[in-house]
Amino acid sequence: MKELNEKIIKWAKDRDLDTKGTVEGQSIKTAEEISELIKGISKENLEMIKDSIGDIYVTLVIGNMLSKNIELNGIYEEVLKWQLKFVEEIKKENNKKTIINTLARNIQDVLRDNYNNISGLKYFLGNLIGISIIYNLEFKECVESAYNEIANRKGKTIDGQFIKEEDL
Repeated sequence: MKELNEKIIKWAKDRDLDTKGTVEGQSIKTAEEISELIKGISKENLEMIKDSIGDIYVTLVIGNMLSKNIELNGIYEEVLKWQLKFVEEIKKENNKKTIINTLARNIQDVLRDNYNNISGLKYFLGNLIGISIIYNLEFKECVESAYNEIANRKGKTIDGQFIKEEDL
């Protein structure tokens, strides 16, 4: 994950998000991607779920870069270990509403604290990893796929967030 995080940060800096981006703008991007994940879960659309998990993680890395820059590599390893323990219980429930409610609560905490709350980031990342496990998706593959999709994307940073060229 460290290499992916570095690539995402370089991508963001190459697009001036480190100087023109804002935590608020990134929060909007995170919220947009979360709505896509919720749609994917509600429709049982694995491709949408995979894409959204990766996209959300990308927005978290960039939001973290703009904020306190908490070391995400260590958090990922820690969260992955404890999340694996709880996934079987979640799988047994197979309750989409529980997953969505938990995700919504955690993202609210992360956005409210402007990516500065390490425990909020841990729980949120735990939810993303948990969702990937529940749907038999490899979390790192979700992130790699999202990065590969944006790697050569062109656009502009406007009002604190990157807008892809086709949306300008």
